[in-house]
Amino acid sequence: RPGIIVTGGHYDTLSHRPHFVGANDGGSSTGILLALADHFRTHPPQGPSVWIVWLDGEEAIRNWVGSDHTYGSRELARRWRDNGTAARIRAVLILDMIGDRDLDVARDTHATPWLMKLVCREAQRIGAGPDFCNYDEDIEDDDTEFRAVGLSAADIIDFQIKGHAGDATGKFNQFTGLHIVKAVNPGNTVTNGQHLTNFGNFSFLAKALDLFFQN
Repeated sequence: RPGIIVTGGHYDTLSHRPHFVGANDGGSSTGILLALADHFRTHPPQGPSVWIVWLDGEEAIRNWVGSDHTYGSRELARRWRDNGTAARIRAVLILDMIGDRDLDVARDTHATPWLMKLVCREAQRIGAGPDFCNYDEDIEDDDTEFRAVGLSAADIIDFQIKGHAGDATGKFNQFTGLHIVKAVNPGNTVTNGQHLTNFGNFSFLAKALDLFFQN
């Protein structure tokens, strides 16, 4: 079947900001994308192509005001619109700040409704429901830029713990982006010191995409 499903996340971080938790924002989404790439390497999709995209320039250079953010996704979305690629894309799923060991993914109220509904439904179906879609959040992230060119897009993000907050370090100390990248495999649970992160919750992404291919 024709079409493209895009799943992506940003890999840039704010190393110059004190106490910024780069392992979460955006080390965690970078690692999950690597795990998804490994999944689709051994389980090729039976349907639309899967494009996995690592984005740069999501973080603001100065402050998250106006257009000082999401530089990479804005440029990519416009290029896809202008060269005709956007017409082939069926959905865009963005991942961000999903390394919290007490995962609590928001229901993105700005997301394309049918796509956010699919994410929430699939999380419930595989038993990850308690960690997903329990609260609404108005989120401005990379997915916004893809919707701006007419694409269906949603953000999968834990907005209860801000990656930018200094008080977040207690939940992420001893846990680095390198550990996340090495550790994430859908279905596995990884222990690092006293911190526990269950990346098995994100095995539902592959299953949700597989389901989408069938419909």
